[in-house]
Amino acid sequence: MGKLVFGVGINDADYPIRDSKSGTLCPFYRVWQSMLRRCYSAHTQGEQPAYLECEVCPEWHRFSTFKEWMLTQDWENKHLDKDLLTETKVYSPDTCMFIPQKLNNLIIRRGKGRQTHLRGVVFIPETGKYRARVNEGKVRKHLGVFDSEYEAHKTYLEAKLEIVKNFLQEFKQDAKIVSGLQRIADKIEFAIVTNTIVEDI
Repeated sequence: MGKLVFGVGINDADYPIRDSKSGTLCPFYRVWQSMLRRCYSAHTQGEQPAYLECEVCPEWHRFSTFKEWMLTQDWENKHLDKDLLTETKVYSPDTCMFIPQKLNNLIIRRGKGRQTHLRGVVFIPETGKYRARVNEGKVRKHLGVFDSEYEAHKTYLEAKLEIVKNFLQEFKQDAKIVSGLQRIADKIEFAIVTNTIVEDI
C-alpha cells in the first residue's frame, strides 16, 4: 500500500488517477481528495478554521468506496456538501449530497476565530453604529445602519430568511434539498422570534 492521502485516505484506484496526456485529475478522486484535505490538512484548516474538527467517516477513507457512492449521485457541476441536511462535522453517505454552488454559498461557515462581530454585521468606527449586509448570489446587499449590533444582526437574519424562502420555491421539486432548506428556515425563524443569535448561517 502506498502513502496515505492526508494521513488517512487509501487510494485503491485500479486506474491512473491523472490523465498522462492532459494532466487532468479524475473527477471522483478530485472530490475525494478535496474532502480529505478539508478535514486533515493543517494548512487548509489554518486558512479555513470552519473545517476544524471535521472528519470523514471511516468507510470513505477508501477511495473506491467514496467513488461508488458518488456514482449514485447527481454530482456533475455541483459541490459536495455536508451542511444543508444536518449540523454535523462528519462527511458520510447520510450527511452529504451534491448541491448547486449558489446553495453551497448560502451555508458557507466561518471559523469562530475570524468573527469579530455577529453574522452579517460590520462595525462603523466613525459613527459607532453597525451596518447590516447580506450576500445574495454574487451581490452584497446593504440592509441599513443600526445603533445596536443585535438589531443589525436581526435584520440580516430576516434578509437571509427571505433568500432561503426563495430557494425553497426554486427547488421545490427536490425533496431532499427542500428538507435541508426548511431546516435552515426553521432555525432562522426561531432565532428571530426568540431574539437569539445565529452564527452558522
